[in-house]
Amino acid sequence: MEGAGVGLLLLVFCVYFLPWLVALARRKTGRAQVFIVNLVFGWTFLGWIIALIMAFGSDNVTNVTVVQTVGQDKNETKREDK
Repeated sequence: MEGAGVGLLLLVFCVYFLPWLVALARRKTGRAQVFIVNLVFGWTFLGWIIALIMAFGSDNVTNVTVVQTVGQDKNETKREDK
């Protein structure tokens, strides 16, 4: 019966930390924040739901494209064709 107790404890752990496990699986950037909210407020149903929403939420990553033009330097002398 000792194995059943360990299995039940593992199941409870997985259900309790489900939002954090989802954030880990999705490779969220805010994994630590999800863990803290889940750890501190997860015992309330509302805190657990908030952590789950955080885990499934988007990362809001903004892509920035930098365009650099390469040309002649002002101090560079012009090449003369012969």
